Amino acid sequence: MEMELTLIDQTVSFLYSVLAGAFSGFLYELFMGLKNVFFKNRVLRDIVDIIFILSLFGFLLFSFFSICALGFRIYHFIGLFLGIIIFFLTVGSFFYKIFEKIFKILKFFLKILLYPLKLCSIIFTSIIRRIAYLFKPLARKISLVYTKAVIGIKRITVKRGKI
Repeated sequence: MEMELTLIDQTVSFLYSVLAGAFSGFLYELFMGLKNVFFKNRVLRDIVDIIFILSLFGFLLFSFFSICALGFRIYHFIGLFLGIIIFFLTVGSFFYKIFEKIFKILKFFLKILLYPLKLCSIIFTSIIRRIAYLFKPLARKISLVYTKAVIGIKRITVKRGKI
């Protein structure tokens, strides 16, 4: 039993689809700014892309469930793509530049805030390396004793015919 949609309902649904498309473009610019400022490693960039695709899919699923209870019509898809195109042709690059500047400032402050942790990790790593260097001769002796013991056990078991 399907309800008939009035022209006003269809128009409002179409406008909501356009709005969802514009917000999808907004999310894209947000993730692009985040990715280009913080993630230089290819693997991390791919992970951010996967997170973006999943979050965009979740947003679109939720919005289309709210708009039309997942009863898609062709004008929903046209509205979505129209919203994305309008966003990119009007304010997309503006938002990208804003997000990029915000994330650069945030990255600068994070470097300042996390510098003590970086310094502690450098000091801790240097101490661990020196301790490991001090115990290296002892580790060699233990390894030599272990190797001799294993070889001796193998010789004894071979003589007795166990192996």
